[in-house]
Amino acid sequence: MLRFKCSSLRFAGLVAFFVLLPLAGCAPKVMVHPESILDTPSTAYSRGMAELDAGRPSAARIEFERSVGLDHQFAPGHRGLGLACIESGDLRAAKKAIDRALKLDGSDPASIIAKGRLQLAEGKPEQAQKTLTGALKRDPKNVDGLYWIGKVQEALNLPQDAWDSYGAILALAPGDQRATEALLSLARQAAATKGAPPEYVQVAAKTAITREDLAALLVEELDLDHLFGSAPSAQVIFRPPGGAATITPGAAARPPDVLEGRWSRLYVDKVLGFGLLDRAPDGNFLPLAPISRADFARVLESVLTRIADDDRLPTRFVGTASEFRDVPSDHYALNAIKVVTTRGLMSGDLKGAFNPTGDVSGTEALFVLARLRAISGNHQ
Repeated sequence: MLRFKCSSLRFAGLVAFFVLLPLAGCAPKVMVHPESILDTPSTAYSRGMAELDAGRPSAARIEFERSVGLDHQFAPGHRGLGLACIESGDLRAAKKAIDRALKLDGSDPASIIAKGRLQLAEGKPEQAQKTLTGALKRDPKNVDGLYWIGKVQEALNLPQDAWDSYGAILALAPGDQRATEALLSLARQAAATKGAPPEYVQVAAKTAITREDLAALLVEELDLDHLFGSAPSAQVIFRPPGGAATITPGAAARPPDVLEGRWSRLYVDKVLGFGLLDRAPDGNFLPLAPISRADFARVLESVLTRIADDDRLPTRFVGTASEFRDVPSDHYALNAIKVVTTRGLMSGDLKGAFNPTGDVSGTEALFVLARLRAISGNHQ
């Protein structure tokens, strides 16, 4: 009898395990009980969307999990959970959540758009285009659908189609921030690649250029030998945010992570010789690491100092207040950021942030370097 009971318990445990298994991942495992009459799936969903709009996917995920925990059949909660998982990079969990939303309400354009966003994140722009086109047939004036099909069209190298999609958003919602920024990016990309070599179109399409990309662009786009003359006798080693730079006398050997056969080795040698980019503390260059916006501003500051022949430029704004909410007054690149923004080379977003740790797109890099070339020509 005891053996039978133990076997029954093991069987019941296995049943419970397989019942709960489909809920693993993004979805909560147990039902959540409301703590107030205002604690509803809809209010939790609204909080989640607010967190998502604020760029906090982890916090959004918690709210969406509560939403579907309060009601496992609440499709918007599953959809929102899928979007939060996309933003967090958890594409497998995102697929489970979005599939669940579509199973509950397959005619909802918002959930179909979420599926298209997932396909784009998975690197399947053709499938995403088909999915989003279907969503827009159901709801032609859906601003979110128009925005994401624009992003898909950019990924498919259809800039005019993307331009039309973003323009349709502004016709429906004048002043829409996402569409405005997307149109500005397309305009800069067109200006940056006009008359440029074909490979620059590929550079412009990059959402994040690397340190070796920037080294090559600096050498190819600017006359560094004319601006800097001979290489300096000292080289700056990597300066972490808020930390002091380390100076070593004499020209340093090539970084160990830039091998003799690497395509960027000569570019890296030159920018290191002129002190335009830093090494890491271990002597490496980190060629594949994305260049941050703050470090890009510091590179531009160095070039502008040479162009203007003004040694006061690197300290001009030291001790002044920051104009950006995410750049404190003691930020290591504050002076550089103010130098480049006051000269129109870089700018913050419409919310008053500079995003110093963010990536530099190929379009922005080409556009800025073209402006630098023009400034340099005016000073000759």
